[in-house]
Amino acid sequence: MQGRRIGDTGGPLHLVNLSCSELIPLVRLALDNGANVRLTATGSSMIPFLRNGDVVELEKVPPEALRHGDVVLVERPEGGYVLHRMLQIRGAEVFIAGDAGQRDGWMPVANVLARVRAVSRKGSWKRLDTASARSAGLVWARMHFITWPLLKLAIWTRQHMHRLSEQR
Repeated sequence: MQGRRIGDTGGPLHLVNLSCSELIPLVRLALDNGANVRLTATGSSMIPFLRNGDVVELEKVPPEALRHGDVVLVERPEGGYVLHRMLQIRGAEVFIAGDAGQRDGWMPVANVLARVRAVSRKGSWKRLDTASARSAGLVWARMHFITWPLLKLAIWTRQHMHRLSEQR
């Protein structure tokens, strides 16, 4: 993945767990200085496009570069931060929702801190800032009333097929 690593000395990377209140100022600083930032996603609100433990690469983009379907890091007006999909843009507001059906609602575009450029799952990177990735995410998010039950069925089937194969 492209992007500058601030303070990279070539030595080993050290993982550190930080709370949002400790992490977000550092993320803002890095993004404001032109660096992309990698974070580990937690939670299940963006299944299947983002899963708990996936690594996401964030990039700062100007508001006019944001597109329907982008996955963004946004500060909620009531506090807290979330990686969710931008479903609509209306003037200076964006409508944010999780792919698993959670609707955050309309928020000021100024609350968008960064766009997710790519996601890494099990060491394999996939771009999320392409037209095809945005379109797939929009279809999924807008059809959550159908796709979520289908996803549950697929997970259940996969688990049971795995158990059947272990019994043989």
